Amino acid sequence: MRQLLFGTLCLSFASLGHAQEESATQRPLPTREEISASLKEWRESFVNVKVEWHSWPREELVDIKIAETDKVFKNYYMGWEFLWADTGGFAYQESDVSDGVVQHRIAMGGDSERTWFTRTKLNKAKEGWEMIEIDPSLSDRPMGSNITLDALYGIWFGLQGRWVDAILTSEESVTVEGWEEIDGNECVIVKVHRKPDVRGADVETLWLDPSRDYLPRQRLEEGYFRGRDTLSIAKFWRANRFRKLNETTWFPSDGYLCLGSKEPPPVFMWQFKEVEFNTGIDSSRFQPPKGVEGKTRVIDHISNTVTLFGNTPSKSSMDIAGADPTSLSGRSPITAKASDPINWRLWLSGFGVLSLCVAVVVRQIRLRSFSGQSNETKTR
Repeated sequence: MRQLLFGTLCLSFASLGHAQEESATQRPLPTREEISASLKEWRESFVNVKVEWHSWPREELVDIKIAETDKVFKNYYMGWEFLWADTGGFAYQESDVSDGVVQHRIAMGGDSERTWFTRTKLNKAKEGWEMIEIDPSLSDRPMGSNITLDALYGIWFGLQGRWVDAILTSEESVTVEGWEEIDGNECVIVKVHRKPDVRGADVETLWLDPSRDYLPRQRLEEGYFRGRDTLSIAKFWRANRFRKLNETTWFPSDGYLCLGSKEPPPVFMWQFKEVEFNTGIDSSRFQPPKGVEGKTRVIDHISNTVTLFGNTPSKSSMDIAGADPTSLSGRSPITAKASDPINWRLWLSGFGVLSLCVAVVVRQIRLRSFSGQSNETKTR
């Protein structure tokens, strides 16, 4: 009797497991258009966003020794702030914190006309910005590398400067592969295959959760690196939990980022501290910050000038094309006009002719010296 009961239970569990497997397999897959529409609705729920988070190496706060220095950051973590507006403005700032004190800071931002980058000196954040560099706004390089934007990595594609919904609608090769359970949540697997001339990984795999606005629970980036004919893992991002910002809008809460592998230990743990939608962001937040008057170096690749912050235009200033960037002038980086560029071909041609003349003269001197020595030998 016991054996019969045990056999019945085994068959029941087997049937239940088979039924669950069949239900997951038979569950209809959403189309690319349906997924994109849901993500677009999520993205259009905000016209601007302000996000703050902390990230740190490994699974706990550790001490980090700074390369090429004797400085050790105690209980090190990075504090982040990211700002975005649908008008085209963005900005982010990263602060290296040791024992609760900011030691170093970098920032980047821009709008439709220009981008900028700035930093402080290492271990001297209190002294203000060391330099500010200004470039034209480039559509293919809106954010630079986004590996350091670890918390946003799964939903903000920094190399393209777009949210995840735009990736699914703009890329040509997007396929819906199937279902997979992640931490008890059924997620649809989507693969994005990029063309070789598009910046980013060759293949992106996203695990999207329908119960969380189709936001990714995982993002895997793979590529054919160093001429290999097989895919290698570049980065793996995972959201452990989500938070609800209002009655309808979800957002990642915490997770981790790995490099070169999907398995922990992660390279960065991350946790969002504050997320604000539609609170209004002043356009000045997307402009270059103020430097220290007379100390912060400003390198402007639009006006082709180098100056110290706060200095007024002067006739004695030099442009970047003809000056070492360490040779700072008093020229304004915003109002000054670029001088005519140096004709390097003309200069190199002239230098070549001069070198040839010098070589001919040296050869004539050597021939005369040799001739004089020969005559002297014959006389003796």
